[in-house]
Amino acid sequence: MGRSYHSIACAGRDNRLRVFTLRRAGEEAGGRGGDWGFDPSRDAEEVEVGVEVWRVAWNALGTVLASTGEDGAVRLWQKGQGGRWTLGRAMARPVRGQGDETVWMERP
Repeated sequence: MGRSYHSIACAGRDNRLRVFTLRRAGEEAGGRGGDWGFDPSRDAEEVEVGVEVWRVAWNALGTVLASTGEDGAVRLWQKGQGGRWTLGRAMARPVRGQGDETVWMERP
């Protein structure tokens, strides 16, 4: 997608999700870079979710991260000001609508 980095998200049983950013060594100095790697003090972020996180998935552009957990809710995360991942929207577990459709109830 034209980015100089890759982002990897991990689910956690400790009520957190983690996002790691991999960059090529030397790119910060304007070089072509070498091997892929990351600096944990700069390129790792933990996000407190409040429930055990079971799965995470990116949207096609890598700008929205979805997570699900033990409470059945789907949470959508986006980078906020300062580059930190913040909760954009949470939807409670699905309920059956009339017919065969599934309806998601937005969490308050």
